[in-house]
Amino acid sequence: MTMAIKLSFNMMFLVLGVLLTAQMLGLLPDGSKERLKTRLALSESVAVQCSVLANQRETNKGMTRNASSKKRIDNVKSVIDSFVSRHPEVLSAGLRMEAGLRIIIGPHLDAWSFDPSRKSADHISVPIMQGDLDWGTLEICFAPLKTGISIWGFYLSQVLLAIISMTAAAGVGSIFYFSRVFGDSNVSAVPSRVRSALDTLSDGLLVLDNDQKIVFANRAFEEATGLKELEILCTPVSDLSWKKDWNEVAQSDLDEQDARKVVLMTEIGEVDFSIGLSDVANDQGEKQGTIVSFNDVTILEKRREELLYTMRSLQNSRDMIKEQNEQLKILATRDPLTNCWNRRSFFDEFNLLWQETEKENGCLSAVMLDLDHFKTVNDNHGHAMGDDVLRTVSREILDMVRSVDIVCRYGGEEFCILLPETTLEQAKNFAEMFRKRIESLSFNHLKITASQGASSSVLGAKEPEELLEQADKALYLAKKTGRNRVVSADEMPANLDFKEATVSSQTRKTIRDESCEESTQDRIPFQVVSSLLSVLNHRDPKTAAHSMRVADLSFCLAQGLMSTTELYELEVAALLHDIGKIAVPDAILLKPGRLTEKELATLRRHSRIGSELIKAAFNSQSVVDTVRYTGCRYGGDEKFPGMLKGSEIPLSSRIVTICDAYDSMVSSSVYRKQMSREEAFSELFRCASGQFDPALVDRFVRLVRARPEVDETGSSKEDFSREFALQVAQISEEITKSFGEQDFELLQANARKLEMAAEKNSNSRLKTIASKLKEHSALDDKNEVEISKIMNNVVELLELCQTAQSGLLQIHDETLI
Repeated sequence: MTMAIKLSFNMMFLVLGVLLTAQMLGLLPDGSKERLKTRLALSESVAVQCSVLANQRETNKGMTRNASSKKRIDNVKSVIDSFVSRHPEVLSAGLRMEAGLRIIIGPHLDAWSFDPSRKSADHISVPIMQGDLDWGTLEICFAPLKTGISIWGFYLSQVLLAIISMTAAAGVGSIFYFSRVFGDSNVSAVPSRVRSALDTLSDGLLVLDNDQKIVFANRAFEEATGLKELEILCTPVSDLSWKKDWNEVAQSDLDEQDARKVVLMTEIGEVDFSIGLSDVANDQGEKQGTIVSFNDVTILEKRREELLYTMRSLQNSRDMIKEQNEQLKILATRDPLTNCWNRRSFFDEFNLLWQETEKENGCLSAVMLDLDHFKTVNDNHGHAMGDDVLRTVSREILDMVRSVDIVCRYGGEEFCILLPETTLEQAKNFAEMFRKRIESLSFNHLKITASQGASSSVLGAKEPEELLEQADKALYLAKKTGRNRVVSADEMPANLDFKEATVSSQTRKTIRDESCEESTQDRIPFQVVSSLLSVLNHRDPKTAAHSMRVADLSFCLAQGLMSTTELYELEVAALLHDIGKIAVPDAILLKPGRLTEKELATLRRHSRIGSELIKAAFNSQSVVDTVRYTGCRYGGDEKFPGMLKGSEIPLSSRIVTICDAYDSMVSSSVYRKQMSREEAFSELFRCASGQFDPALVDRFVRLVRARPEVDETGSSKEDFSREFALQVAQISEEITKSFGEQDFELLQANARKLEMAAEKNSNSRLKTIASKLKEHSALDDKNEVEISKIMNNVVELLELCQTAQSGLLQIHDETLI
């Protein structure tokens, strides 16, 4: 397209724009408006005549009301009929009243689409008033309003014809004028010899005059953009499709890298350039124009954008992993059914609150809450109903407590609530609120009540366990004296006998003798227990996870057989029953194949080593004895005739022995094939009397069968336990941070740490990612390709970590449903 034609088109569009603007502003005459005014005036005139008739009173007093109304309508119809007959452009008319159309003149039903608010040049409705009331509405349909000339079936208004004619005349005239001015040749400001030299450059080049219009474009610029020189000659460079305003780029400081970058949008896509500007001057130093060089950096910019996108993705993944990490940390402290604190986390927090209370000489109260006759709920209504009751009750309790209070699911249907900075009287009031709320709940016409015992640190408890013991005894009295009531520890009779106190099948069958309150044993700080368990988890995560499952099973089995303090000591012993394995060499502990007799002998010594470690950590003979005698055969062992047997073995050791054996059988191991739950039950019954206490085996099987079976073979749960996912997330965060800071030495160290964690947890995919990270970060030459590989490894790691965390959170959510 020549310059003359381009300018002519510009002139045509200019004229067209001016004329259309004039029409919009009403500067051009339009006959249709006058016609519309005339139609509105006629309609108003007829409506006034109809209003006069509607308001006319009848002189005949004997005429009925209906007859009078009919006469008015007839008079109005005569007026409307006369109006329609005198005006050929009126197609139809009608009178619409509340009852509908009362008068129809012409094909009004077909011509009028009923819309009370409708008013246009063809459809006009005017109200007819009777005094101050709306008597009816006059509807008039006119013929379509047309002004102008019909051309080939299209009706064009006179104004539109005038605009088209003037625009066409301007276009033809401008083409003739500009063709005379520019002629047929293309004038170039660049000599042919210079043009040939500039065409050989690999960079694109534009030459601009003093008005910033293009006077030359070399071949490299044409090839990079797809724009031909003839198409853009005499065009202001700012009119090209730049993504950023050209004038801002030209006036910016070229020392800044961002200012040198421009993006041109063309038919072949977006092209990224790094530009340079240089003035052209004559011999007198006067500026004659500007030379703009264009270096095509499209590929580099795409790589840079990909890198930035990946870095943003890394940051987003890192932020999401942090958020999920916090959720997993919370879940690690919660009971999955009730969302209350679990016992291990509860005792951690309990000890901290106790120390803080002692330090500030404050007041800490505790409430033990037990649901009455809960066994009958499970027996008569099923365990699904029992779980629903527990979820609902815990939700109500959590809704009532303060943010500083701690609610723990202490046993099956037993809850413990710690109330910091709360007096005993206030604790009783809280407990009474809990009792009333629980009593008001309804589960398909099933009513639930709760008995509660309250105690406070001001009653003389020396240790946290003693405070719970006081609340537990108060709970026993509440059960014994009628249930569904609250009893505080200061209400306990001095002569109340707790020996062999049978409350019900839902409460513990034996409460510790009062002489136990005067025990001289030191307390068992749960912080020390957690520290020892963390060491075991670092040494062998699978054993640590096994210990926590054994502790949960042991606690459930011992409920109803032990006092609160004994249950606490049992749980500590179960958590630490394998602590001696930290002294077993890796060659034996992590050996994939079967162990030799010598290696088995070394492994068996871990119970003695564990009891020595526990004894050194805290002076609790019951915990030491439980760990020492765990594994003793109930029927005795011919190889070790001096070993304890039968009832000589501590009850806690017999319990842990059964739970330890069961969890080992249903868990995967290099030594044996994983059993199903029923297969493990059969094995326990087969070995009863010989290896296990038969009464406890029977109780254990009934207890576990009553619990819903959870699939523990899924890869997400097997490959990533909650603790392992937290560990991987922490290492991944460090890896992402070191990669962002380009600290490859630290990245390599974290990759080695990740590889070791993957080996301990037998996670092959994670180990592969860690090996690649370690390999790529160790290379001396960190070129672009190697950095890209490291980046891909980091992305893969974060995706795996995020998937594992999401899976664990989903499992938790499904458990709560």
